[in-house]
Amino acid sequence: MRPTKFVYMEFHGADAPAAHRFYSRMFGWEFQELPGYTFPYHAIQSEGENIGGMAADGQSAPHWLAYIGVSDIAAAAGKARVLGARIEVEPRAIGEVGKLCVLVDPAGARVALWQPSAIERARNEWGVILDHGHFIELRWLPSTSNMTDGGFMATLCLFASEAEKARLGGLFIDATEFKHSFGPGVMEWRDAHIIPRYGSAGVRRFAFLMPVGFPNAGHEAFEGPAVFPTKWFVDREEALAWLQAGSVG
Repeated sequence: MRPTKFVYMEFHGADAPAAHRFYSRMFGWEFQELPGYTFPYHAIQSEGENIGGMAADGQSAPHWLAYIGVSDIAAAAGKARVLGARIEVEPRAIGEVGKLCVLVDPAGARVALWQPSAIERARNEWGVILDHGHFIELRWLPSTSNMTDGGFMATLCLFASEAEKARLGGLFIDATEFKHSFGPGVMEWRDAHIIPRYGSAGVRRFAFLMPVGFPNAGHEAFEGPAVFPTKWFVDREEALAWLQAGSVG
């Protein structure tokens, strides 16, 4: 059983620029504005890792809202209601990233529940490995700008290990933030020591998400000793649809 813990912190308030300046100078945090919101919303990043959000919604006095991770948000909200909590925001989907619920506990404190669409299986300094239910994702982080070939190899070994445990049939690498330049022999090492492990894990399709402008977008091939096709994309939804099609049947 996974431990229940706080997984996200979110700032709410009208004067977001002042908060940006303070936390940037205090902790070196960076802020990336995200599209699709009715008010300015920024992801908070520390050393390339998303650690929270900042919403300039102006709905109340400035405050931080803590999120608790749950595996079944509908069941958790129902249990909270039985235990005397008031549900302020009923469970609802937030795009494709997960589901949100906000409640007020019997003591009067607000807290949010969060059910992610993917479960984090592992991470290191350079990447995060996520379980989406029918495929495993390796999301490279901007810190790969300081990664060595050894760090790359260690991360691929970690990814292969998680693929072997999960045996889900689909693998996905988000390389949009990948900054490393390979030294000689690295790709040959991957072909010899990593790709066969993917095959033994039952992989049927492998998708890469590359930065916009990648010249081989749409290309599909069997790489090296692979027994499965690999395809390169610049659109995440297209990549996920291709992986999903491979999992049918």
